[in-house]
Amino acid sequence: MIALLVISALSAWPQEEVSLERKFKAGERLEYSVDCSLHMEYKGSGMQFYMPQEFDVSYRFTTQVQTLLHDGFAQVVYERPSMTFTDGENASSPPRTTVEKTAWKFQLDLSPINEITKAKDLNPQRPQGKGDDKSHWNHAGPGQEVTQEGTPDPLVPMIRELRGLALFLGNLDSSLDLNPKLPLDPVKVGSTWKKTVSFQPRKLADSDRQAMQRLDMTYRYDGLVQSDGKPVHRVTAMVDLDTDAAPWLNQIFGVKPDESDLAAVKLVLKTKIEFDLEPVTLTTLRAGAESNGEISITLAQNKDTPIYTEKLKGKSAMNLVKRS
Repeated sequence: MIALLVISALSAWPQEEVSLERKFKAGERLEYSVDCSLHMEYKGSGMQFYMPQEFDVSYRFTTQVQTLLHDGFAQVVYERPSMTFTDGENASSPPRTTVEKTAWKFQLDLSPINEITKAKDLNPQRPQGKGDDKSHWNHAGPGQEVTQEGTPDPLVPMIRELRGLALFLGNLDSSLDLNPKLPLDPVKVGSTWKKTVSFQPRKLADSDRQAMQRLDMTYRYDGLVQSDGKPVHRVTAMVDLDTDAAPWLNQIFGVKPDESDLAAVKLVLKTKIEFDLEPVTLTTLRAGAESNGEISITLAQNKDTPIYTEKLKGKSAMNLVKRS
């Protein structure tokens, strides 16, 4: 009842422009849990049925504000000690869980819109692990590379990137951990802004050629809502990718479409993430994410039947579990 009264009392405020700026508190330590799961179904040439495969990732991370800087910026220490990877049961092996010691520890300058403006690795001698690449999500996804043998080499990184996006895992700047990225300018309910999360081949305007172009996440401010009985600012983020990478691959190999055996390389991904932010400080309290994607490779000799198809369903959750 009290929460409803608070939302009602503030309901007129979000109709006007509001500045969504994070307010840091010196010394504050936040601990989060992140749980991600990816369900895959893949089928190669000659296969009658889709083969399922499950892949899960979980970890905890902390942020602690060391120093308040100018203009609302803060110096923060980010730590992620380990990550747990679970490959689900498949036809050839039982479930397998491994814990990787990542030992991430970075000193970050964070802006009031959750952008990293400076980063320093405080543990450069940490051991190599599956999640140990701060600039790019380096794990292929499920425990084995299941793409069709003979898949063009330039396509493999794009498939890995798509799986990483479906899992909502990436570098510190694009993963759930330090999200959402907030807008520079004041917004109203329904206002949108964008942030680049990846690069994928896409058709150039007014041209038959393709190039690697930015793939943006579109954020939308949904105003004050009730979540778990409390008022929160709700921000929704979406990615919508639907492209055919075959023309780009033909360009890479220097062949014309009628000379290439590649008919189509479809890359599709649709994601949605909901962020709940504390009304006053804009601290992220919770994030829930879902994604659906598909990868399909078709050759010119048989355009009716792809030689490889992969369907992806991702789900992730991030929750603030401790504050001190």
